Amino acid sequence: MISERDQELFLQKLASNIARQFGRNCEVAIHEFQGGTLVIKHIENGYITGRRAGDVSDNELFEEFVEKDFVRNPVYRMQTKSGRNLLASTTPIRAGDETKGYICINYDITELENVSKALDWVTGEHTCPNGSDVGQLLEYHLAACEQLIGKKPENMDRADKFRAVEYLENKHVFMITKSSTRVCEFLNLTKYALYNFLDEIRKNK
Repeated sequence: MISERDQELFLQKLASNIARQFGRNCEVAIHEFQGGTLVIKHIENGYITGRRAGDVSDNELFEEFVEKDFVRNPVYRMQTKSGRNLLASTTPIRAGDETKGYICINYDITELENVSKALDWVTGEHTCPNGSDVGQLLEYHLAACEQLIGKKPENMDRADKFRAVEYLENKHVFMITKSSTRVCEFLNLTKYALYNFLDEIRKNK
């Protein structure tokens, strides 16, 4: 018969392997009941939901698990308080008829959905201008860039803005006259910051 310590080590290794296989967007949390309270015993990539080992599971989150009826529907969608969209699953850990805890896998699909929206935008009714109006072409790529990042420019951090400039560079936007001024205005960047981004992007090509 497997000991509690061996089971604990097995579950931790399982959580680690799942997180490694599916990468930085995959959170794996092992919950256990301690005196009637559900506690996170071990967690991988906890930054996705902002939790760590030792935290008491959010009652609202647990109630959502129950509401989703995860025994019959183990995979479902949910959203974190920070706005991340997750594809989640919850599997009970049992000892006989007793539920000892849960293994919860939360896969952050926010980036995938943003890319999907960007592709839909590009391939859907918002067709790309034919290039006769370069100003229109520039605005098209700025809008597509915002769709790709999934944030308004005022909500973008430095990494987001770098991705935006990288996208625009790959689309040859900076060959358009005075485009750098419009991009700086759109992304709230200084010319110095923009040129630093472009230098780094072009060096890595």
